[in-house]
Amino acid sequence: MTRLFLGALKFILVVMVFTASYQWWRPLPDTLLPFSNEYNVPDSSVKFFADYTYVDKNGERKTEQEIWDRAFTLIGGASHYMLFDLSLFNDFQSQVPETTRALSYELAQKISDKLSVDRHIAVALIADPVNTLYGGMLSAQQTILRKAGVVIIEPDLTVFRDPNLLFSSLWRPFFSWWGNSTTGGWLPHPYQSVGSKITLRTWLHVLNLKADERNLFVVDQTVGKGVKTSSQKMVSFITSAVLADGASADGNVALEVRDGIWKNVVENERRLAQVSGRAIVSYDSALTLDETGPVRVQLISETMIKDAILRLLAGAKHGDMLQLVLHHLSERDIIAAIIDASNRGAIIRIILDPGLSEARFDVYGLPNRPVAKELVNKSLSGITIRWCDTHREQCRANFFSGHSASSTFMMLGSADFTRRDLDGFNLTTDILASADAPFTAWNDGAKYFNRMWDNEDGSFTTSYDVYADNTLWRSSVYRMMERTGLNTF
Repeated sequence: MTRLFLGALKFILVVMVFTASYQWWRPLPDTLLPFSNEYNVPDSSVKFFADYTYVDKNGERKTEQEIWDRAFTLIGGASHYMLFDLSLFNDFQSQVPETTRALSYELAQKISDKLSVDRHIAVALIADPVNTLYGGMLSAQQTILRKAGVVIIEPDLTVFRDPNLLFSSLWRPFFSWWGNSTTGGWLPHPYQSVGSKITLRTWLHVLNLKADERNLFVVDQTVGKGVKTSSQKMVSFITSAVLADGASADGNVALEVRDGIWKNVVENERRLAQVSGRAIVSYDSALTLDETGPVRVQLISETMIKDAILRLLAGAKHGDMLQLVLHHLSERDIIAAIIDASNRGAIIRIILDPGLSEARFDVYGLPNRPVAKELVNKSLSGITIRWCDTHREQCRANFFSGHSASSTFMMLGSADFTRRDLDGFNLTTDILASADAPFTAWNDGAKYFNRMWDNEDGSFTTSYDVYADNTLWRSSVYRMMERTGLNTF
């Protein structure tokens, strides 16, 4: 019996080592390699939006929200086409419920109402499988959309490398084929303190720590009623904001871009649907009116995002200004590049989330607090850090902008500056907008950052000393988690 047990254990270990080795070196599928052109669009085609949560002079928490209000307006104006890719689209709540908005139901109802009037509109939604707990529960929001005629696709995340190799090398060969069920649950819900029980198979899926984290949509708008040709304008909307009721007060940013870039957004999503064994309706580019102008825009996804960040940091010179607002910062190459840019004389201001989330899988203060300490200690006084002044909500924005004598840029989207989001483990999408001189959306982004930094009309941020961390254990834990993939950031 002992010999049989040892033989089985050796077999399992051999399979795990082989699986882990393959996943470590596994490339992205050819159909999902980053795909992007750079488009020149008019200044008026690029618009910046932000959601703020802050404390006013009376000590009350306030919210100002632009992102989903704008999104719902665009949805209401759609003529023939809507395509969504959403990371979170659910009503999960932590121990203290967030009651700002029932965003997931708002979206479901907006689309349903639109289709009840305009049944000819083609609508597709790609949604991360976490929203149905990997087949372990039914989604009320998705049920509403299916009844309205929306095509819903869950991406196949198994085509990507595994960030948590210690677990996934066991899960892939031995448990991935188990399937799941919406009945028979006996374990606690992984994402809310109260709720229906879920299956062991759901938990096994969750522990892979892998996700579709894209937050975007494309809609068409009629811009020339009565014009026989080229009467449609395509609008792409890229954001850090998620459609989760429990995250409805989070701080976020978004860019709306009209004209040519929509082709890359739709193509990226078509490829994702293809590797997931599904298809989405495309759009006839001959019907659209695409204009050109001085602002350069580019869709960047997965590993392309890291390349773009490193390129922008490497190009920073003495006196250049860089501003960042980040949910999570942990990727080692980017941290080194920020320090190098600072030591070359770039002036860098960073706003970070302090990590006070009550979510089940979040680790208090990680990764931002030890990373902030490293940036401050290793830079030659060129990096200044402030913390978002959060009160239950998170600072979810992923915002990076810069300005020099000859160019300006702004990059934002769903990608955290972490190994999981930038090394091809998660699905992520950002948009990079640049020009030779400041453009309107860039100026609006600068106003957003300065309002946060300077605490204009409220308390948005607090000084570095408030959450400064000098403990060795937190730095050690962060390094271990980033290297092994045993983390949720």
